[in-house]
This record gives sequence, structure tokens and C-alpha cells, in this order.
Amino acid sequence: MLSEEEYRQLLEDHEVAYFRADLALSDPESYSIEEKREIIEGMRSSTEEVDRAMREDFESMPPEMQRRMFEMLASSGPGAREFWTDLLFG
Repeated sequence: MLSEEEYRQLLEDHEVAYFRADLALSDPESYSIEEKREIIEGMRSSTEEVDRAMREDFESMPPEMQRRMFEMLASSGPGAREFWTDLLFG
């Protein structure tokens, strides 16, 4: 399980990856195909890392806490139950 500082860094890296993608979308002609591939790979890998960290955190909870957390997340809006089921159990 990640420390709070490691998790914070993970989220910051994730935001940077998506910020780089926003920049590339705003001026795509300024980026080579290889640079675009690197940006996409950065988005993919950072998303996988964040998802993995969330699953590990969830799995470290006692069963009753997992149940309550899942129910809270699943009731957060349309499509939430399917999203969280896929992320946490898929």
C-alpha cells in the first residue's frame, strides 16, 4: 500500500500526463507521432497505476468497510455502480 505522499505523487503524475494530452490536443501539429505515442502511453500507464493503487487500498479494508465504501461509491450517480464494480472487482 502506498503512503500518503506516494499516493499524492501518483495523482500529481496522473494530472501531468493528462495535462500534456490537453496541450497536445490544443496544437497537434506541434507534436510528432512519437511524442503523441509517448503522451498516450503516459496517460495509459498513469491511469493503470492510479486504478491499481485504489484497488489495493480498497482490498486492505476490512470486509464490512469494503461493503460500505462500495455502496457509497456505487450510489454516487448514474453508471457509478457499474464503474466501481469494474474497477474494484473486475
